[in-house]
Amino acid sequence: MTATTPEDARYARVLSFPSAAELRRRLPPLVLGLFVLGFAIAVSVRARLGVSPWDVLHQGIAHTTGVSFGVVVVLVGLVVLLTWIPLRRRLGPGTVLNTLSVGFIANAGLFLIPAQQGLAVRITMLLASIVMFGIGGGLYIGSGLGPGPRDGLMTAIAAA
Repeated sequence: MTATTPEDARYARVLSFPSAAELRRRLPPLVLGLFVLGFAIAVSVRARLGVSPWDVLHQGIAHTTGVSFGVVVVLVGLVVLLTWIPLRRRLGPGTVLNTLSVGFIANAGLFLIPAQQGLAVRITMLLASIVMFGIGGGLYIGSGLGPGPRDGLMTAIAAA
């Protein structure tokens, strides 16, 4: 048997979890942040004035395949998580919840938010979605329970 170094032990950990008390404290802002993010995505899509690059991809796949936008968000998130394997990124509970929920929350928002025609309303919606993205992102990232799949991929690439 060979001795392991602290570096080896760090790579052996795939999933990181805080204590139960920390999880109870951090989970509410995480969940609230994910709901705000999901609805921010829906609001930006309904505004029809531009979406994030990832949502352009999601819309294109949804349009091409006929699969709902939110399901595409989840499926792309799962595929992006596969890219974490060679990058040796660690999942947290927030990573898992983000991957499996934001797309369905966006679908709910798309169902609840009617399409708008007036430019002034659409501009207001786009501005509101930007604020919502900031609040939602701050809450979920600030919870420290793991980045979303796309965030983790982009930060891993930036750190390389």
